[in-house]
Amino acid sequence: MTSIAGSPLAFPGDIIYSGTPENVGPVFRGDIIDCHIDRLPDLSIRIV
Repeated sequence: MTSIAGSPLAFPGDIIYSGTPENVGPVFRGDIIDCHIDRLPDLSIRIV
């Protein structure tokens, strides 16, 4: 994570996806991932 965060291609607010928690299946085209972080607007990501 440290090397990615220091990359010139990383910007404030970027999300670094590091894998899937145990017992969660893969994502497929058309899936929607809803994210919630306290004190920030909710984020919905559609897999294309």
